[in-house]
Amino acid sequence: MAIPIDKLPVIEAVDRDHRDPPGRALGVLYLDSRGAHERVFRARRQVLRTLAREAATVVENARLFAVVGAKRRGSIRIQIASEIQQRLLPKSLPDLPPARGG
Repeated sequence: MAIPIDKLPVIEAVDRDHRDPPGRALGVLYLDSRGAHERVFRARRQVLRTLAREAATVVENARLFAVVGAKRRGSIRIQIASEIQQRLLPKSLPDLPPARGG
């Protein structure tokens, strides 16, 4: 029996930066057993769907955690660059003689 691990609808609605097409499965939860009967699979199908949803949650959380980490590192780099640029600017304007009009 194979149950798709679907991308969660809430994540799909919020995450506009992710490049996967809407409705794309994250993977497949596959269960096979020798001698298992169809009625056993039917009884466990709901349990497997629940496990698939939990797997989707874990995968999405890990991906979003990575995205947040990358954005945080980008913000830190921008802050460092800003501080370096501020240090390169003169502390005060030079005292120049007045310009002559021509």
